[in-house]
Amino acid sequence: MEWEPNTGPVSTYNPSNKTIHVGDPSSYNDTVIGHETGHYAYQLNSANDNPGGTHHLTDCNQDLRLAYDEGRATWFGQSVRRFHLLPRPDLYVKTTGASGPGNLDFYFNVETESPYYRDGAASEVAVYASLWDINDSATTADATPTSDDDTLSRPDADNWDVDKNYIPSASNKSLEDFWDGWFTRGKGFKNNMVDAFQRTNAEFHTDSGEPNDTVTTAMPIPATGDVRHLTYFADGNNDRVGKADNDYFSFGATSGTPYTIETLNLWGRANTSLQLLASDGVTVLAANDDRAAGDNSSLISYTPSSS
Repeated sequence: MEWEPNTGPVSTYNPSNKTIHVGDPSSYNDTVIGHETGHYAYQLNSANDNPGGTHHLTDCNQDLRLAYDEGRATWFGQSVRRFHLLPRPDLYVKTTGASGPGNLDFYFNVETESPYYRDGAASEVAVYASLWDINDSATTADATPTSDDDTLSRPDADNWDVDKNYIPSASNKSLEDFWDGWFTRGKGFKNNMVDAFQRTNAEFHTDSGEPNDTVTTAMPIPATGDVRHLTYFADGNNDRVGKADNDYFSFGATSGTPYTIETLNLWGRANTSLQLLASDGVTVLAANDDRAAGDNSSLISYTPSSS
């Protein structure tokens, strides 16, 4: 079931029998039909793990699989408009179906994210904006037809190759799988891809602390309460494909002084866990997985008995 901000049900797609039902007044809008046709095209030529359910453009904490499948369906529909050189392919517009001006239901811009600014791979807005930036160029008939806000202008066939020849083999298909497939299929342009996806905080790149994936390579930090920005993305063999990311840090602790170690501001439905190890790098002094029920961030409060 498709839901959009401040509206009732817009349309439904049934993967079991490959049928689309576009509800009134959505059938008046080629952008809505293009989105649903995208679902159908991927059902025939790719694969998805979309669990379905209610979703909103204002939600940046969706199921990753839902966000990816809904976002790429929007990318598909708007890319068809761009391919056929239609005006303003960057605009998704839904009207009430009534004649004359003043019957706009809602709209959004896939290039600028306006008016729904959302970040991270758990947002369908971030998904379609990231995918759009791969293919649009200075010649796209958007609001700035002679310039582009990113450096990528790859053919749509590159995206389609990933969806057709990589995504079906992935488990729990999400935007990160598209990223991995992009480089597995040899598409390249790593720095440009990082820049484009970084615009929506879909951070599929290593952070400044790497390599710090073992006790011996732990990154020294002062125990001063500074916040460290991490991406939870490892790439030890530099193939640009993401790996599980265990980060180690070290700090000097004083006996009797309370310390707080926590993860904050998680993007893209990140789910962290923390362990505090003694100076031998083995003994676990404290640990925490989820801070609270429904909160996947982690929190350790600990007062050492010795420095």
